[in-house]
Amino acid sequence: MRAVCTVSAAALMLGASQAATVGLHFQPDWSTTAAQYTGYQVTATAFGVPPESWQNLTPLPTGYNNADNPGPYTLSEIINTTTTTNGLHALPSGSLSITWSATAANTSGVGDASNGGSYGGNHPHRGDQEVLYGFLRDDVFIYTNPNNTIPYSVQISGLKSVFTSGPYVIELIATTDSGTAFTNAIVTAPSGTQNLTYTATQGNLGILGGVSSVSTPLSDDSITISGAPALKDGNTNDLASTIAGIILTQGPVITKAASAPVAPVISGSSVNLGVTAIGVPPLSYQWRLNGSAIPGATSPSYTVASLVPTNSGFYDVVVANAYGSATNPPVPVTADILIGWQSGLFADSKTQGTPHAGWNKGAKWQAGDSVRSGVAFFDSSVNGAITIPGEADLTGATNGTVAFWLKSAGDDISRGYHGAVLFEQGRGTFRVDIQDQNQGSAGTVDVKVGGTSVTSNGTVDDGSWHHIAVSYDQSGTGSVTVYIDGVPDSQVAGDAWTWATGQPFNLAWINDSYWELFNGTLDDVRLYNRILTDGEVAQVVATGAIIDAAALQLQLNFTTDVAEGLGLYWSNGGALQSSATAGGPFGDVLNTSSPWGFIPNSKVDFFRTKQ
Repeated sequence: MRAVCTVSAAALMLGASQAATVGLHFQPDWSTTAAQYTGYQVTATAFGVPPESWQNLTPLPTGYNNADNPGPYTLSEIINTTTTTNGLHALPSGSLSITWSATAANTSGVGDASNGGSYGGNHPHRGDQEVLYGFLRDDVFIYTNPNNTIPYSVQISGLKSVFTSGPYVIELIATTDSGTAFTNAIVTAPSGTQNLTYTATQGNLGILGGVSSVSTPLSDDSITISGAPALKDGNTNDLASTIAGIILTQGPVITKAASAPVAPVISGSSVNLGVTAIGVPPLSYQWRLNGSAIPGATSPSYTVASLVPTNSGFYDVVVANAYGSATNPPVPVTADILIGWQSGLFADSKTQGTPHAGWNKGAKWQAGDSVRSGVAFFDSSVNGAITIPGEADLTGATNGTVAFWLKSAGDDISRGYHGAVLFEQGRGTFRVDIQDQNQGSAGTVDVKVGGTSVTSNGTVDDGSWHHIAVSYDQSGTGSVTVYIDGVPDSQVAGDAWTWATGQPFNLAWINDSYWELFNGTLDDVRLYNRILTDGEVAQVVATGAIIDAAALQLQLNFTTDVAEGLGLYWSNGGALQSSATAGGPFGDVLNTSSPWGFIPNSKVDFFRTKQ
């Protein structure tokens, strides 16, 4: 049996830099040949910089199939304290003038292999990969005809109006669709010239990404950043000269965060943690365990020499300088079970069975409107989502019904290409989405179940509430039926399929930028482990009846706003057990795996694991 280790909510508090930080993100413009490949804006923290601090600059043309304007190209942008459109965000103070020039821009294809696509796709994960997706390239036909011209140039002025309290430092981000290394980048300022060198990582499909060394502190109001010319030595060393992003900051930014161990940790083994941070020096580091400082742990890395229950817990590090601080998100390191406060959970409303809280990732709770009370609103400008872990009781049924209420005025087509996902599991194993004019069937409901696809006849994009239900049969001998407002709308014969084991269920989001972001509201999301009859679906719509409490595996009714609950972490592979008292008796909590989050009730207070 295993003991319980707890941490306080204070241990999970994150620090925040108080100084100015600005990220500049370069995007490719494919509008003349393949608009869906045009660069994607940063929608999540990338290289330690939050999305609201990334300036998504106007996409630069690629030059392909553009005889009237083949490049080179020059674009300009002015960003100030009131700028809030087209991927730009208001500065904390001052005004920046930015001009960037390049022979062309391009797409790296980063993220494509990990998403199951083919080379050249547009599938970046949120965060770092969105920055690495596009870049200013060094030659219209890279490396085939390198020359001594400067491949790109970025001029920035007005820096003193943003960094009002002192100097700043610069770090660059580069990527390319080929090459093995990056040439130096050159920072030119009235105070002098600096060369920044790159540390690069070779990815799948020949994709190369890297971050530069950090500049010494600068106090200049204007700077120019350019690349040393691309090189080809006639053998294998293709040296790219590109740029994908720029970070300018005073306070600390943790550009590479510490992460939890990939494999379960055995008692007595060692665990290495480390971060990479930038900021105006000197930077100080203080590692903490469960919110308490670890004596002597004051370097960018820390090693837990021998992990035992007494030093298991949540590790983080506070990086600080004269301008503020930044804190690595707490990392669970344990040879045992951990329990800690977990914020942002939507309660499972069902009355029977194991609860499955929805982990909020940017959705907004609303009290409702004149029709429905307690709803989840998804704003496409912030890429909100709700995720439910794919526990065994949610993915074990061979037939069932998914149902939810929807209100939307249509897709936001500013990002992605193929409608907006409403309910998804297993990267398309089961998917319900709302279509737009790109498919010629705007407002219809499109469903993919295994290898079967069906599109509704009716539309649901009129800004009114509509009820959607989808019943399925995994045997290959049944059908997939789509209901709109309690009435069967369309039905096709289904093939044999199974749920993706252990994969989460996502509401209003899929980890693939091919899809647009949902802009609308969801309510009363249900998953049954049996097929509801036509009459039962109609009854749900008419009265909100539960129908069959024993068959209801999940219900997110959004009766209340997100709450603070518990997050459980364990690494020994054993079953989770719970008891109302410390001495037991303990019983298995069915269908759970680490990490598991839930909103507790008065009947469950103690947990343990067994092997």
